[in-house]
Amino acid sequence: MSKNLLKKRLNLFKLAVESETDLELIKAISFHGIPEKGNYRPIIWKLLLNYLPPERKDWKSDLRKNREFYWQFKKEVIKPDFLQVFQLMYYSESSYCFEEDEDIEKMKEEMCLNEFKKVKEDRKLMFEVYKDVGRTRTNMNFFRAHENNEGYEQEKEIFQKKKSLHRHSLLKKKKKKKEEEKEKKNRKKKSKSSINNEIRSNGNDEKNKKDTIKQKKKEMNKKNVNEHLDGKEKETQKEKNNLKKKEEKEMEKKEKESDTIEQEIEKETEQEKEQQTEQEQEQEKEEEQEQEKEKEKEKEQEKEQENGEKEKEKVISKEKDQKNKNKIPNRVLNLCELLYLYAKFNPGIGYVQGMNEILAPIYYIFATDESEQKKHVEPDSFFCFNNIMSEISNFFCMGIDNTSEGINASMTKIDLTLKKIDYGLWKYLRKLQILPHYYCFRWVSLLFSQEFTMPDLVRLWDTLLSDPNRFEFVTYISVAMVICVKDQIMDSEYSATLSLLQNYPKLISIDEILLKAVDISTKLRKN
Repeated sequence: MSKNLLKKRLNLFKLAVESETDLELIKAISFHGIPEKGNYRPIIWKLLLNYLPPERKDWKSDLRKNREFYWQFKKEVIKPDFLQVFQLMYYSESSYCFEEDEDIEKMKEEMCLNEFKKVKEDRKLMFEVYKDVGRTRTNMNFFRAHENNEGYEQEKEIFQKKKSLHRHSLLKKKKKKKEEEKEKKNRKKKSKSSINNEIRSNGNDEKNKKDTIKQKKKEMNKKNVNEHLDGKEKETQKEKNNLKKKEEKEMEKKEKESDTIEQEIEKETEQEKEQQTEQEQEQEKEEEQEQEKEKEKEKEQEKEQENGEKEKEKVISKEKDQKNKNKIPNRVLNLCELLYLYAKFNPGIGYVQGMNEILAPIYYIFATDESEQKKHVEPDSFFCFNNIMSEISNFFCMGIDNTSEGINASMTKIDLTLKKIDYGLWKYLRKLQILPHYYCFRWVSLLFSQEFTMPDLVRLWDTLLSDPNRFEFVTYISVAMVICVKDQIMDSEYSATLSLLQNYPKLISIDEILLKAVDISTKLRKN
């Protein structure tokens, strides 16, 4: 679906629901599916199931009355031992046997016969309800969750507080470490600068020493020359020249010696500098290694802390699981209570196996409501379930199975519709002696609740509840489902075909089935 089309549909739902409630418009747009965005489905289902009145101004007063009635009715019907009985059934699981319940035997001795019969019937009803609820949507954890568990919530809050305090202390420690590291770095920088200053001062002293040595040598040379000239003034010019040459040679030798000394000093200074640079590099490497080690230690500490937190969470979850292990999940208890209350509210029908599957999608939609109405999931589910059951209760009454309003009449209608739409397929199924009673009975009586995943079922119910001829569309969907697997049926024998229809393939798209059903309905309505 394109974004523009989705926006238009959302605007339509907004106009239909939030301004003046137009039930006909709601049915028309909901027939093609209610969008997930906008949280419109809980309200629209309440409208389609006649729980909310058409006029918006009456919503608050009607909801308040119904909800007050529900809680009062529940208070009167649900007895103090109700939870204990269901808890016993849940604790004992499959080992519980109604006939062997010790409490019933004790009651037999304490009560009169009429009272005991009523209690026994109640226990039997509770056991049947619990047994079926336990089979409801076993592939969904939603129906087995512990919701509103106060003990777990308290533990969660305590753990979060401890976690925040632990984090706060860790932050303080990290700050201290950083400050200490800064101080160390500053100290090292100071020590380096002092070493460099010493090296520079030593280099300057050496230069000064060299200059003084040169000056002293020159002065000594001058003195020697003067003395020699004074002592030998009478010598001949040749001797003077010879002496001068000798002196010059000696001077050259001395200069050469001084140059060699200077070179040696320079080499020594260069070696010292190289040693200093090497020392500095080694110090830097050591510092880097220390920093890396500290970082690794911090990472290890963080990992240990994370592991510790995970272990704490595991411990808390284990404790929660141990507490909840023998405690019946709240949603299981809610479903049991709702079905038990319905049986008491409708004693003429009572409870029949399969009603749990009709209740499940209604409860699911109201329990996942994103608005504040979620807290009223029990009373809202009860009345919507009661309203839908009033329309399909004939499917659960064996006494009227063979009448025009019973389940057998629906099977015949499906058979005739398939014959009109696809005679070849109908004829092949007749040849195999596979009648709609063998595969459609569950589809119709449970409104396909066991054939599809919850998202697909919810989408299908959008169409069913919105159909102007309420639940007439069940026939068309049933025929569409058979036609959608026509190729597989025509290539199969009796057992494979029956297995296919009784275990309908999940790969068939719900949209494909609904489009086919719409096509069937338009063809038949034209004729």
